[in-house]
Amino acid sequence: MSLALGACAMGQQGSSQAPARLSLEAAARTAGQGGEASAPPQASSSLTVQVSAPWVAPAFAGERIAYRREPLRLEYYTLSRWAEPPQEAVAAVLTRRLEESGAFRVVLPPQARLSADRRLAVDLELLEERVPPVGPAPYGEAEVALRARWVQTSDGRVLASKRFAATAPVTQPNAEGAVAALGEALARVSEEVARWTLAVEAQGR
Repeated sequence: MSLALGACAMGQQGSSQAPARLSLEAAARTAGQGGEASAPPQASSSLTVQVSAPWVAPAFAGERIAYRREPLRLEYYTLSRWAEPPQEAVAAVLTRRLEESGAFRVVLPPQARLSADRRLAVDLELLEERVPPVGPAPYGEAEVALRARWVQTSDGRVLASKRFAATAPVTQPNAEGAVAALGEALARVSEEVARWTLAVEAQGR
């Protein structure tokens, strides 16, 4: 799947060009295909799991793609936008990753209206590119950070909570490079979250 429709640039103003639409979900899928395969779980549980629609920090909740070149100043690409809301992309990536683990009987997306035994609640805290001089040379890095809560739905009890973060290098100085790196970081985080949920359930047996 293509990450973008059209070209984009950092900091260009006053252009009548329609913004390019870049997919975080597609970038994470591409990055995940190139990574190492996860070890299969020792045993599949009978649990049904639902991934909740993530809360997203306001600075990253819209359709604009964020980057930072000064420590206290967040900027946005002017000719590029997200193809899907970040919360939808993150939920889709996490849902697919839990499904691929094979550890649960059913994994439900946020929109499903079925009962579940566990719920994965997520707060997306960071979704940004850091370009030089803030980010490392030559083109900077992207970071995704989120806090996950593993909830027992029968009584709403939080069984475990943990913050996850990952960075990935940016390989080209434009929005497409930023989104590819953000997708790679999201793929790494989703892998860590999936392994963590398995560990939590194993400890509770």
